[in-house]
Order: sequence, then C-alpha cells, then structure tokens
Amino acid sequence: MPSANSNPPDGSARRYRRGGGNPAAIAKVKADADRYALDVLPIIIEIHANGKTSLGEIAAELNNRGIPTARRRQWQPMTVSNLLARVRRLL
Repeated sequence: MPSANSNPPDGSARRYRRGGGNPAAIAKVKADADRYALDVLPIIIEIHANGKTSLGEIAAELNNRGIPTARRRQWQPMTVSNLLARVRRLL
C-alpha cells in the first residue's frame, strides 16, 4: 500500500507547489486586494452608519447594491470579516 506522501503515478502531485511562487506576482495580488479593501471600506462604513451592523446584514446590503467581492462573487459574512481584518492590518 502506498504511503500518504507518495506521488501518484501520473505525476499530478507536481502541479502543487509548496510555498514560494513568484514573489512579484504574490506582491501584486496582495497590493490589489489591499486596494480593493480600502475602496470598499467607505461603503461598509456607510452601511454600518445606516444601522446594519452585523456581518450578515453588511454582506446582504453589499449584494443588494450590486457590489461584487474582489473575485466578482457574492458577499458572505466571512468575506466581510476577512476584508475588515485586512483593513485593520493596513491601518
């Protein structure tokens, strides 16, 4: 029986990298995410000021306004939480 760490015979394990990657590309992705978070923050502050204070209410309002996430998807409470955590790290 093969061990859990052995590579499959088709070599598909080579598709997955351990760490590393292209440092310039990683830096660009992070910078884009930081910029998007800072762009959406004023909208979240406005939503919060209008009385929608839970993560779920904020996510629902962002979706109602047609504002997509950075990956062009629907907002979820955890997505809002992650964005706010990113902003806290930046400020």
